[in-house]
Amino acid sequence: MKKRYNYIIQGAGASGLWLAYWLHKEGLLDDKTLLIVECDEFKQNDRTWCFWENGEGEWDELLHKSWDKILFESNTYKNTIPLQSYAYKMLRSGVFYYKLWNFINTKNNIRFIEDTVVNIEGSEDGAIVETLKSKYFTTKLLNSIDLNKKYTLQKKYPVLLQHFCGWFIETDKNLFDDSTATFMDFTVDQKRNTRFMYVLPISPNKALFEYTSFSKEVLTKEEYESELLKYLAINSITEYTITEIEQGVIPMTSY
Repeated sequence: MKKRYNYIIQGAGASGLWLAYWLHKEGLLDDKTLLIVECDEFKQNDRTWCFWENGEGEWDELLHKSWDKILFESNTYKNTIPLQSYAYKMLRSGVFYYKLWNFINTKNNIRFIEDTVVNIEGSEDGAIVETLKSKYFTTKLLNSIDLNKKYTLQKKYPVLLQHFCGWFIETDKNLFDDSTATFMDFTVDQKRNTRFMYVLPISPNKALFEYTSFSKEVLTKEEYESELLKYLAINSITEYTITEIEQGVIPMTSY
């Protein structure tokens, strides 16, 4: 017997939790049920999300930092751009998860299960979601996982990975202009890919340095570390403490 829900959201990361929150706030869950399926109830401060926004926003009270100027740089071009009415905003996952889970856990018509989705089948009036432990039916499924990886099996459209390693560092001296985010610094060696350094100064002595590349293969841990060390040295940042490390891979394709 399949358990039935009006909505199922596969994934309890930033987009899944925000979607559940938004559906309830907009009244779209009135007299309806929602199931969130995720292999882990994320609550750690293990992600950094940045986004553009025009003026004040709903998450401003949770922001870790925001910038009203961004810097682009290459070997032939350099420009600091005022964002006018926009801001580039940083949100850390810990406070976001805390707020959203507290909201969701008070709603009797929203249920969370810790499980892994193994298959999804469409039907005439909805979808069947199969997990390791059970099966569920829904009239509306919101899913961001490509279970069959079709995009990796075709040749017509390019498939690249956006991969990165970032160090949050703290220095004894004030070295950073925390009014400006270095959105992309292409002065790093491109090595036949597209590579740049992304620098988000959080305060005069704290910043995130993130080495990012678009390529078919990810780098080794040593390669990321070598490029970060080189960039810090070139910018005369030699005495610092690494307080956090983040690393990720995002598929990029026009498939």
